[in-house]
Amino acid sequence: MKYLKRVIFDDGLIREEYFDELLKDLRSERVEADRVSDGTTAEPSDTLFICMNKSTCDTARHNGIAFITYRLDEKGSQCIVEGFDELTADFCEKMLMRQTGRPWVIAQTDRLLIREFCADDELGIFSDRWGDREYIRRYVDCQYRLFGYGIWAVIKKDEDVIIGKAGLFNSEIHDGLELGYEIAEGYRRQGFAYEACSAICGYAGGVLEAGRVFITTSSSNIASVRLAGKLKKAENVDIVISLDYTNRRK
Repeated sequence: MKYLKRVIFDDGLIREEYFDELLKDLRSERVEADRVSDGTTAEPSDTLFICMNKSTCDTARHNGIAFITYRLDEKGSQCIVEGFDELTADFCEKMLMRQTGRPWVIAQTDRLLIREFCADDELGIFSDRWGDREYIRRYVDCQYRLFGYGIWAVIKKDEDVIIGKAGLFNSEIHDGLELGYEIAEGYRRQGFAYEACSAICGYAGGVLEAGRVFITTSSSNIASVRLAGKLKKAENVDIVISLDYTNRRK
């Protein structure tokens, strides 16, 4: 784990019959697992509470600690957990990152890092709303938090600069996720668009379990049509190419 160092549970949760699997996963990642009654010191930067009653939620909230709840709808919770069979150390790490404003890394390639945008990113390459810091703040709070996917920053690793954006959004004309991308002018025709989109299609199929991804473009956009064709041949998800682009945009 990069950030998560400690998970603190309600005392009642320790008695869950299949809770041991999560405890084993946390300990394998060298994450401490403690009960509220142990009186463990909690740091907002590295601790996650898992709560099943309001008083523990109040404790976490009072101390600025990230928390999720077990079958409890409570303001400030990063999510409501209905069962522990799919809860992992990685999931706990992501809930901490969401609370503390750290962007999730979506994928990496040889040359690129694809991650969520964050409010302090350098946005000068974008001339549209993506260059507006307040828009990014709202997008992070709403899109990523509610859906877990969206349009992400494409970063050239050796320069540590954002060279574009790419990601998935709910299609306005198709029933499913649509792929969108934009690479800054100085970085085009170097294979970055395909590299980013290929990694994102892998994420869509492997993590989001999407069986189909739509690509909508214009038949006159030769570069985009070619890229879509390459993705259709190479990816495990079903790539559906639609050449009926209008002036709508994500």
